[in-house]
Amino acid sequence: MASSTQKRARPTRNTQSTQPPQQPTYEKFEDDEHAERFEKIKGFKFSGERKFDVINLQRYPQFEATIRTLGWKKLNDMVTKESNRTIALEFFANAFRGDSDVSYVRGKQVDYSPRAINAFLGLKPPRQCHVEFRRKRSTNNFPSDDDLQQILQEIGEEGADFVRSRATGLPTMMDMVDLKPQYKAWASFIHSTLESVSATSELPMERLYILEAIIFGYGTNVGRLLNLSIQQMADCGTSVTLGHSCLINALCKKEGVPEELGDIMFKSKGDIDDTTMVKFEKKKGREGQPVQRARGEPSQAQPMQEDAPQYPPIHPMMLDYLGGMACWAQDTSSQLYMDDPYFGAEKTCW
Repeated sequence: MASSTQKRARPTRNTQSTQPPQQPTYEKFEDDEHAERFEKIKGFKFSGERKFDVINLQRYPQFEATIRTLGWKKLNDMVTKESNRTIALEFFANAFRGDSDVSYVRGKQVDYSPRAINAFLGLKPPRQCHVEFRRKRSTNNFPSDDDLQQILQEIGEEGADFVRSRATGLPTMMDMVDLKPQYKAWASFIHSTLESVSATSELPMERLYILEAIIFGYGTNVGRLLNLSIQQMADCGTSVTLGHSCLINALCKKEGVPEELGDIMFKSKGDIDDTTMVKFEKKKGREGQPVQRARGEPSQAQPMQEDAPQYPPIHPMMLDYLGGMACWAQDTSSQLYMDDPYFGAEKTCW
């Protein structure tokens, strides 16, 4: 039996060092020009990526089948709930006016060439990229009338038409409200993950070609499209919406880029699931009101873009501006660790 006079052991003190953490041994920027570039772009807005939540898309199993057919499973799964905004900014700053498709990030060389991106995503580039072929501004590359009619019948709601140029009569874009629900979802994926743009109320022909390739199984060089998008963002001289944060972080993680205390995280857009599809299924007119059409009533063709007799009560550019401000508010709230502002279901239209 232990002696009653035995002294109790003192509780051990916290011996953790109170010294500040050691400074990193790497330089964050290659030179003063790239450091200045960081200061310029650090306030730029980011556009979040989004993915298909195939587990919670019970009503639309075709999405998972298409993703597997395209080989885009890793591309879809690469999108995380949040990503490191600070790392993405440092990546863009050091990629500015680069001589190669390599960016310096915290002591690591990060390759974002088409070859590196395709290899990371497990994709084999096709002999010819259908999207790049279409985007070459040539009469021979533009879809024929039969092609346009086939695309319109596949993706458009009944009575929908392209927005056309008055000068040439050629299609310039497709309004999102005129797409069938499943193609609204694909357009949202294209806007958010493949192109990372903030204006999402229309689908310009340059992005509609991606949707065409998805629908009809044409070859798409995903690595090339992502590489070109990143290059354009990195070298833009004026304020621009940055994107591809999840992809950039995934490439950086592959190279062992370290995170730092104080890095700011950025939230991605919500996944596309059954709840999202319910919102996409709601038909809305150009003024935001549900479309009520009598049975058998013929649909009127959409007027050409320049022939519209008057603007709706809220100008489309104002809608884009409001949508951009809403995205900015969400970005800012996530950076300040505040609760996101709530805008309701109508935000899915932006």
